[in-house]
Amino acid sequence: MSQCHDTQTGDYYNEGDFWSSKYSGCKLSTCVNINGVLNVERYSHYVKGRMMPLPKHMYPYKKIES
Repeated sequence: MSQCHDTQTGDYYNEGDFWSSKYSGCKLSTCVNINGVLNVERYSHYVKGRMMPLPKHMYPYKKIES
């Protein structure tokens, strides 16, 4: 499986994975394939000019298979 390298965490993630870290500034990151190129996309949420954690309903949902 293809992987993205997140330079903020120094780790590799599989395509479709979601993650965050205490250094991410309240961002949720995901590894996505855009036109055949893997990219780290970051989601953030600003309230009155301040970056805040995303509301639960804004987080992408990934079904966990058992």
